[in-house]
Amino acid sequence: MKTDLIKKIITAMCVAVIVATFGAMLVGCYDSYEGEVSADYPTNILQDVNVAPDEAVVASVAVDIEAILNDTTLADNEKIRKVMDGLEENESKVLRYAYFKYTKGNTKIDDANNFTLIDQRLKKQDAAAKDDIILKLPINNGTSTALYSFYAPIVAGGTKGIFADGDLWRLKTDLDNVTYNYDQKGLLTVADDAWKKGSDWGPNGKENGKDTQNREEAKKTAINFSCANIISSEGITIEHNDEEGYYTLKFKADVAVANADKTTVDKLANDNKPASNVKYNLLEYTVTVWDCGLFRTINTKENWSGSFAGQDSDADVEMYYEFSYSERDLDHSKTQAIIDRLDA
Repeated sequence: MKTDLIKKIITAMCVAVIVATFGAMLVGCYDSYEGEVSADYPTNILQDVNVAPDEAVVASVAVDIEAILNDTTLADNEKIRKVMDGLEENESKVLRYAYFKYTKGNTKIDDANNFTLIDQRLKKQDAAAKDDIILKLPINNGTSTALYSFYAPIVAGGTKGIFADGDLWRLKTDLDNVTYNYDQKGLLTVADDAWKKGSDWGPNGKENGKDTQNREEAKKTAINFSCANIISSEGITIEHNDEEGYYTLKFKADVAVANADKTTVDKLANDNKPASNVKYNLLEYTVTVWDCGLFRTINTKENWSGSFAGQDSDADVEMYYEFSYSERDLDHSKTQAIIDRLDA
């Protein structure tokens, strides 16, 4: 008992030293947003979320998801697993796509150490170029010095990149230029004039838009859909909207199978550094899928737990994706205009 107490005291002292060190680095650098957090999330950021993909896009789809859903030899959970695997494959091959992603995650050690991290991404991908904006903002840290001090140094504020004609152009912005807009359901924004040249600015002569379109990029959660029975057989619904031409799939992961799958657990840990020893407690999906086999929207709710700075912690995460396959949602001109201004 005495040994255990000494270990706890030493652990607490180590955490305090780490917190103090990172906290000192942050003083005067960034004032965390303190205020109401939207219970909802921004939607219809893309113009054509409700417009079915055109013939040219459909022609590039590789996996027939309707054939899987109509296969009477498969249990429903295996249908869902194969469909999700097929959707990832289709995204890695499709002619063009854009998506808006919004993630709201609350990480907690105890009542004094918890805060919310907002993660937002707008991606436009086609053969000619990739426009990719990533914004991250820790908010409402309050007295949560421990968690905030760990996360803030690895949150760059924002990055914006475009791949065009084999060249990589990367922009960056500071944390204090990213704004949390409560009146827009928590949308993160940054002014065009707040972008500046990144450290790896300029041509590299190696990559283009298509080089970054692959299965790893297509993964939307840590779940490995190649793992049999990773989808629970309970709580599955499959509905079809005949008028609009898309399916609504509701399901959840079998957390026992997911936590036993090394690929899933390794990705969950990698996605949530610096947490360790992570495992899923809950992962629920609502996915809408165009008949042709492409994502329309994704909603997930998850809870995972693990170790953070030597302390037990857990996180509740909500994630929303909306997709578009229209040419106007693939417009790269705004990012190109910023690059032209900086390069002048």
